[in-house]
Order: sequence, then structure tokens, then C-alpha cells
Amino acid sequence: MFALFASLTVFATLLAQTTLFGPFALWGARPDLCLIATVYFGLYWNLNRSLVVGAVLGLLQDTLGSGLVGTNLLTKAVFVFSLGLVQRHLRSTTWLTQLVVTSFLSLVDGVFFLGLTRTVSPATVGAAQALPLLLLQIVVSGALAPVVIVGIERLRALFRLPSDLIGGLVRLRGAAAAPP
Repeated sequence: MFALFASLTVFATLLAQTTLFGPFALWGARPDLCLIATVYFGLYWNLNRSLVVGAVLGLLQDTLGSGLVGTNLLTKAVFVFSLGLVQRHLRSTTWLTQLVVTSFLSLVDGVFFLGLTRTVSPATVGAAQALPLLLLQIVVSGALAPVVIVGIERLRALFRLPSDLIGGLVRLRGAAAAPP
């Protein structure tokens, strides 16, 4: 059931990214729905499942994009792995957590792509022109993250799938309370 849920989420994310938000740009900045979906899976699902979904999202985003193939695959996989390590230390995943994590990862993603673009073809993008657009994309993606994550959670509720994070926290608390 998880595979079907993840497949539908990936399909809906890519469809919305390319059609709904393809022509939409707020002063040139477009929200990165694939990054937001990666944050969702990294925060709400175990590392193995979220790593596969993040890698698939990155690979498909690379396939649909015009940049260097493999860069989104690399960043999404690293982000999900990092979130998997941080996930067990979070007490809750509120909208503020989602906003902050998405904004931070959007910043890291933007700086990585800016540095990679400057390395591969130094004459194409200047940091002075790219920085305001990067900051605007951080704000747009961060502000949209809680709304998109609520939508994905509603889809999860339709499938009646318990989140790995919630189940893991309950099992950990239950194991800690049990006598040895």
C-alpha cells in the first residue's frame, strides 16, 4: 500500500511542478514541490522508504529538467538521509518545523546549484543576479511547504497508512515505559 501511496504522491508532485507551477513564478521564483515532498517523506517515514522516494523524485526531476543529470538525485538523496538522521530527535513535526526545514534545505539546494553552475560554466550566472532570486525561492518554498504537506497527509489518510514516525515514537515510548 505504501508503494501505491508513494507513487501517487510522486506523480502528483511532478504533475503539479510541471503544469500548475510551471508557468507560475513570483518575480521569477518557483516553489520546488519535489523538495517539499522530499521533506515530507524525510520527516514522516523511515529512512529506507524515504530514501527510495527521495532518490526517485530527484531522478525524475533531473529527467524532466534541463540541467546536469544527477544533481537533483544527489541533493534529494542527501537531504532525505540527513532528515532521517534528524527525524528521531524531533519531538513533533509542526508547520513551523516544516517551514524551517524546507527553507533551510532550499537554501542549501540553491547554493549547491549556484556553485555547481558557476563551476561548470562560470560566465552564465552571476551571484549578484542569482542571490535575490534564491532568497525569494526560499521564502516561496518555505511558505508553501506546510500547505503541501497537509495535502500529502490527507492523501495518506485516504490510504489509511500509519506514518512510520508516529508508530516509531509510540513504540519507543512504550518500550521505555515497559519494565526490563
